[in-house]
Amino acid sequence: VSVHKFADLWDGINCLLSYKTGQHYVNEQLTTAATQTGTTFKLVHGPVWVELYGGPYRGLKFTAYLKTTAGTATARFILSKDPVSGASETSTSYTDGGAYTADVTTTATTLTYASTTLSVGSIPWIANSPGGGCWVTIEIKNTTTNTVTLNSFKISEVPL
Repeated sequence: VSVHKFADLWDGINCLLSYKTGQHYVNEQLTTAATQTGTTFKLVHGPVWVELYGGPYRGLKFTAYLKTTAGTATARFILSKDPVSGASETSTSYTDGGAYTADVTTTATTLTYASTTLSVGSIPWIANSPGGGCWVTIEIKNTTTNTVTLNSFKISEVPL
């Protein structure tokens, strides 16, 4: 009986550890790298619904594996309460303006990991609805007329 109680205790400790370290919501390796030449954002992934179990008390870490031929490459993660719409992958619109963004940038000319963190507590529909979620899309661009290449990306939950 005492061994069984110890096993239950150990399982509970592991559950607490997984909550502390956060969830991996999206972890995507693109079969064909996404590219964009120029300074206009291009939709490369999404929309994807992301359920935010931690509610407004957590942050989201956005990581991209990308490179540029010159200039600064940007992978923009856009959080919205409704899915993206638009006429084409370079002409998108968001019902809430897509105001909540996290930009991951690099000037590396070889594939490299870059990341940034966004507090979801500042987003009204998440802060007012613990356990809610959001739609996430990813767009890429460059600061010059050179090419950006995105190979993979990850969205994970982190403690604040």
